[in-house]
Amino acid sequence: MSPGRVNLIEAFDTYDDGSDSEMKGTDTMIVLVANYYTQEGKDDEVAEVLKKMVAYCNSDEEPGCLQYVVNRSIEDPRKFLLFEQYVDEDAVTAHRATDMFQEHVLGTVVPMLDHREPHFYTVVEPD
Repeated sequence: MSPGRVNLIEAFDTYDDGSDSEMKGTDTMIVLVANYYTQEGKDDEVAEVLKKMVAYCNSDEEPGCLQYVVNRSIEDPRKFLLFEQYVDEDAVTAHRATDMFQEHVLGTVVPMLDHREPHFYTVVEPD
């Protein structure tokens, strides 16, 4: 990993997926797909908080966030899929440092989850 770069998997050490994979530091676009599974009876509360995150992250408040989309399963309303796209690793780090993320995701949503699982990607672009 490049000096000064954040290991994105380590940055998400509050995840319970046991992942030990490592992202290499790059200045390329980063995509995070996260699967959330709520505790019984907490799905509507989680949805309401995530709506606030969608509005915030897709505003001018987070210029490094290109897209923040929350999806809810049709088959099981306790399952959520988050699709987040950032200009680079620094934007992911900045997102996680916001009061909005700290309060709403870590402080409110995470305690209402049975588990969550992150998957990090880079965008495959034509040469």
